Amino acid sequence: MTREAPVLQRSAAGGSATACLLALASVAFAQADGNGGGPPAGTPLPQASDVLGRALERTARKEKSKIELEFQCSVDSALETLDGQGGVSDVETKRSRRYPLEGYLYDEVVERDGKALTPEQAQRERQRKEDFVREARRQAERGQRLESDRRRMRFN
Repeated sequence: MTREAPVLQRSAAGGSATACLLALASVAFAQADGNGGGPPAGTPLPQASDVLGRALERTARKEKSKIELEFQCSVDSALETLDGQGGVSDVETKRSRRYPLEGYLYDEVVERDGKALTPEQAQRERQRKEDFVREARRQAERGQRLESDRRRMRFN
């Protein structure tokens, strides 16, 4: 079983739904301990489902506005392989450059496990980018959009 999750994201656009949820959670924690300048003591905190619903609505509005296409950022992620007991048996890291390409956000891998890409890896990355551009244009000709596969969890 493997899972992939961003571990660090810097973005001028304010990040992803995950970053939004983390920001909302930090506000809730600050309110809970009285250090956040939130509502007066004794005011009940919102239900997690309400916070999640608002975060998802905000993310949908942001995606519809395409504001993220005005920015680029660096994304560090880690792929953890779990053993049969659920412990981490291997970690692969990568650094990507996220930028607008053909009307979408594209993640171009620039580093793996703390090292620059080998010539073979760099060639595969160039081919992946060419394939992405070709598919984005093909879908645009059909009046369709590409489906995003970001923020996924894989099991095998």
